[in-house]
Amino acid sequence: MIHISPSAIQELNRLRQRQPNPAQPVYLTLDPGSCAQWAYRLNAEPPSDRATTAFDCGSGLTLVVANTALDLVKGLTIDYSEDLMGGGFRFTNPQAHHTCGCGHSFSTTPEPTTSDCTATAPPATFESHDSMAQSKFD
Repeated sequence: MIHISPSAIQELNRLRQRQPNPAQPVYLTLDPGSCAQWAYRLNAEPPSDRATTAFDCGSGLTLVVANTALDLVKGLTIDYSEDLMGGGFRFTNPQAHHTCGCGHSFSTTPEPTTSDCTATAPPATFESHDSMAQSKFD
């Protein structure tokens, strides 16, 4: 199941009106991402995968997803909001272990975590570098 907010439906319907065939569905595809494993794309063009599933979102909107991507978008919520920086679609995916700051890319594999730091005694040379560190950051 994919969830889509009323504001996202409204914006997608507005964008569809600018297309040569406004009645055609919107295609949600997952492309290899540049900043994470996958990137969401909302397209007017059908995906290369011929096996797809159509979701009736109401208000005349049909969202089509390639069957190969269904497990990756299970439970996905698509929202649209506008702020001072402009408008954009927001994707919230319970399958994502990591979401990029751009908001359009995600990974389904856990990202390697940074080791926990443990306080230790400073090295003997630490004091000699202390004045240099202070001059850089003060």
